[in-house]
Amino acid sequence: MCKQTAAPDMISELTVILKSVAPNSLQNRVLTENCSLKEGLGLDVTGLILFAVAVEDNYDIRFNNADDIETVGDMIEYILTEKGR
Repeated sequence: MCKQTAAPDMISELTVILKSVAPNSLQNRVLTENCSLKEGLGLDVTGLILFAVAVEDNYDIRFNNADDIETVGDMIEYILTEKGR
C-alpha cells in the first residue's frame, strides 16, 4: 500500500472521479498519492484519457502536457499548481 500524504479531500475527490470513469480500477485498492496511474491502478490509454477529462471538468483546469503525470501525487500537484494560477 502506498503512503498517503496529500490532502485527504483531494484523494477522496479523485477516488470518486476514478470510480465514475473506471469502476474496476480500484478493486481491492486504496487510492493514495504514490500510486501509479498505469501500473498501480491498471489504467489503459482510454482509462487515462477518461480520468484526465473528468479531472479537468471537476477542477476546471486543462492538462497541457499529461505525459508527465504518472502518479496520483503528480496529478494532485498539477491540479494545485493550475488552481493557484
